[in-house]
Amino acid sequence: MREMKNDELLILENPFTCRDRYYKRRIRLSTCNDNGRKLKCFLIEYHKNVITGTGMRDIIHLLHYTVVKYSALKYPIMLDIGETSFNDKLVYIVLECVIHIVMEKYHRKVYICYKVTDSIWTEGFKYSCLNNVNDGFDIFEKKFKYDLDRKHFRKVFTYQDYCDKKCLSKLMTDIRCFLKNNCINESSVDELTEVLIELVGNSGEHAKTDCLIDLDLTDDTYKSTADDLDNYYGLNACVVNFSKELFYVPLMNKMKSSQEVNERHIWVKKAKNNHERYFSDKYSEKDFYTISSFQDKISGSIQKNKTGGRGLTSLISSLGEKASDQLCYMASGNRALFFYADHMRFNKEEFIGFNKNNDYINSIPEDGVIRDVDVYLPGTMYNLSYVIKKESIE
Repeated sequence: MREMKNDELLILENPFTCRDRYYKRRIRLSTCNDNGRKLKCFLIEYHKNVITGTGMRDIIHLLHYTVVKYSALKYPIMLDIGETSFNDKLVYIVLECVIHIVMEKYHRKVYICYKVTDSIWTEGFKYSCLNNVNDGFDIFEKKFKYDLDRKHFRKVFTYQDYCDKKCLSKLMTDIRCFLKNNCINESSVDELTEVLIELVGNSGEHAKTDCLIDLDLTDDTYKSTADDLDNYYGLNACVVNFSKELFYVPLMNKMKSSQEVNERHIWVKKAKNNHERYFSDKYSEKDFYTISSFQDKISGSIQKNKTGGRGLTSLISSLGEKASDQLCYMASGNRALFFYADHMRFNKEEFIGFNKNNDYINSIPEDGVIRDVDVYLPGTMYNLSYVIKKESIE
């Protein structure tokens, strides 16, 4: 398998910026063990209690610096992240992609050393292809491309796959069967399958790029409190694509250049007139077009005026209302939009405010709904994690 389309942007759009001495203090020559053989390697030690977006940015910088500055020395790289945990599923999925780029694009053998503590959001790490990095590239790549376990489904869905509609239909069937085999109730199976297929389809239709989908279910032994009699499990999904075009761009370009808009787009113009007085570093025009892209019958595609984002947004909201807790967001570039169930209700005009007022036209999103992301994520990436009470699905 070749690399995922546009995936190298993940490294190129996060260029290392510190002086050489900063990196040289963190990268040193050492030895590693490869099937009983001692090999020289570049050792990168990055120890944090929790790896977040900031940690991913730092790791990308360290790996990129190593392969660029020491390009003449083809020693393997040993990445030691020590005892740690990941903030959410998307963080370790991005790390998988970074390691794959370094091995595939830069032809560097990589080893990884870690002891990871998981949570209901990240238990799926036990299925991660990062556990196969030390086994060699061929095994790692096979798991990177596809994996099916009783509680784990993963697939790289290429743009060529998208162009063959039979492949998208097969993917839908595969996801539906996976969820049904885990005793998820019928309505949730239908909603989650539809969400995931729409996100995969958007990667092909709008970004014209490959898409990675990773879905896991945790054990059902979690408790909300020590004395809670109920058991809970996690349903965690990520959908990732890489592209130079960020999520908000199609709608922004359409609104600024096209006359082919429907009545709903006229409301977007009215909302922008109200919102722009509040534009700042915390809430920008780009953020406005991000929340607008999730509105009913609003599309960035000039060819699609009568359909829009209602299906996806409504389904995400419905799943959130059924869950006991959730950690759901969409990240693109340096920004993330968080999906809080109580901020995602449609009002009578079928708009979502992303605020307590439930008012898209006149009110900007609540604080915390849109946040900075320290690592630049080229393309569009979703983290959809739900905590579900065991009894509610049986």
